[in-house]
Amino acid sequence: GRSSYTRLLSLAISSLRAAMQTRTVRLAAKPRPTIEVTSKGSIKVNLILALWVAPNPLAAATVESNNQGFGVPLKIEISSEYIVDTMGMIREHRILESRLNGVLTPGDVFSRWIKGLTKEEEENGNARMVPSAMESLMDAITWVRSMQDRK
Repeated sequence: GRSSYTRLLSLAISSLRAAMQTRTVRLAAKPRPTIEVTSKGSIKVNLILALWVAPNPLAAATVESNNQGFGVPLKIEISSEYIVDTMGMIREHRILESRLNGVLTPGDVFSRWIKGLTKEEEENGNARMVPSAMESLMDAITWVRSMQDRK
């Protein structure tokens, strides 16, 4: 639960901090968080983090604020939701979606695929239905091709 969540978040933050200290990664733009209270009473947070990744730290030292130089942009978008209890304490945190340079992360693609299969089963009255293997295979092939087209 909470200790695992805290440990994971701390690891991610310290890794990003270390990469920024070595100048391998730097902020390309100020982070843009948006926070919204939903009609259900939960809190939805969207964070856009624009980074500039230079594989060579010496190249990163020469990169100016206009993103000129050797490196690649990395735009991280994370949407999450905090479920709050009646006392106003956070009871649950769910990551709704994560994207890298506008593309769903592989974990999100897989998660949506599994959710689609389970939803299909629920809609059929929980009957022991085997999802169409051909449809599942075609979805996976389409996703792999879309990733190859981005190279």
